[in-house]
Amino acid sequence: MTASAAPRLITIRLSHYCEKARWGLDYTGAPYFEQAVAPPFHRLKRSAGGTVPVLVDGERRLGQSHDILVHADRTGRRRLYPDDPAALRAVQEHEQAFDKELGPAVRRYCYWLLLGQTRLLSRVWSDGVPPWQAALMPALAPAVVALVKRSYRVTPDSAKRSFERVMQAWARVEAQVTTKRWLVGNAFSAADLTLCALSAPMVLAPEYGGSMPHLDELPAGSREGVEALRKTVVGAHVMRTYATLRHQHGADAQAPG
Repeated sequence: MTASAAPRLITIRLSHYCEKARWGLDYTGAPYFEQAVAPPFHRLKRSAGGTVPVLVDGERRLGQSHDILVHADRTGRRRLYPDDPAALRAVQEHEQAFDKELGPAVRRYCYWLLLGQTRLLSRVWSDGVPPWQAALMPALAPAVVALVKRSYRVTPDSAKRSFERVMQAWARVEAQVTTKRWLVGNAFSAADLTLCALSAPMVLAPEYGGSMPHLDELPAGSREGVEALRKTVVGAHVMRTYATLRHQHGADAQAPG
């Protein structure tokens, strides 16, 4: 399949929900090509909900990361959802909880850390986008920062509550990732992928498939916070899973050990 005939994944490359969709497509080997856009230009190519990721496959548009994972599971060469009904239900319950609770909390907390660094955000938002968008981004970045702050209600208090919610979400799965490698059964699934993709900004996983600040670009206090999170049980699990699985693709990937 040529790139022009493959489904098109519209993303903001910083977005961890876009990373979830991208990783699912990569891991299963489902064909696609990525079209990165800078905020707020994603609204010109939006789904019905006005958000990204969006997978465009002919006349079909999938505007939720879960739907894109299901598409990847059905069209790729590797599986993300088990056939066993009980295991499938467990995977879906984990994924839904992470999407609803972990993802928004990570987004708000990490934006709170970054919104004061307009130049850094401008660089990250510009990575991989069309040249005309990248050229406009430095001038637009202050307005986009204000829009993000308002849209996600980013304040010191909301950031503190969001950090607590992340820690609560991690605590609920800490025992599972301590005693066995995967959340459901003995295989990597959409549950594990969602936990790791949505948690990746908290630890700045180096293998992140999109665009993310480098650890050494953060102020000293923020760097120390990230380094501490990398040493937690779940933070270390996220880092290890990214290092071993993120850039394995489709049938060429080795089975996890």
